[in-house]
Amino acid sequence: MDRQHKRQISLYTASRRSIDYFKGNKKLGAITDGYLTTQRNKVEGLHIANSCDTIVSRDKYGSGNWTPSPAPYLKVMELRQFQAS
Repeated sequence: MDRQHKRQISLYTASRRSIDYFKGNKKLGAITDGYLTTQRNKVEGLHIANSCDTIVSRDKYGSGNWTPSPAPYLKVMELRQFQAS
């Protein structure tokens, strides 16, 4: 499988509405699960980078931190001010 491939993807309408509703009122973050390159492509394709205060990709911390590891959640909590990770 080509992990560099950039597919045409989009958020569900309800998901976009939820992000738009909470953005500005709450800090928003996302945790991705899977190969880092693939997840970065998905974030780019979904156009959510500017909508989230932080995005933590599990693979950045090694495959041992994929689901069900709590490490990415702990990383988000560590970044309470939600800086890019």
